[in-house]
Amino acid sequence: MVDYVKLNTFLKKHIKELNTLCKNEYKYGWDYYKAQIDPLKSINEALGVDNTELDRACQNLENAQLHLRSVRDEYLIRLEKKMLKVEELKEKEDLT
Repeated sequence: MVDYVKLNTFLKKHIKELNTLCKNEYKYGWDYYKAQIDPLKSINEALGVDNTELDRACQNLENAQLHLRSVRDEYLIRLEKKMLKVEELKEKEDLT
């Protein structure tokens, strides 16, 4: 038999940590590339170097990050729904 109290406690703790981590994603460098790339682009422009490929790569990175964030947020929602189901199962078990 599954111990829903332990499972619930474990999941709540880790889901809270996960949500906090995702909400504070800027601390982990999602957009830090701009601090490195913007100065490079400025120097290139001053020297007359074409930044087209660099701009395209940055746009691809931004698109990939947006997609990853979108998928991650969908999975967080799914996780929260699963937690609600676990809590409902626990409540049903407590009533029996």
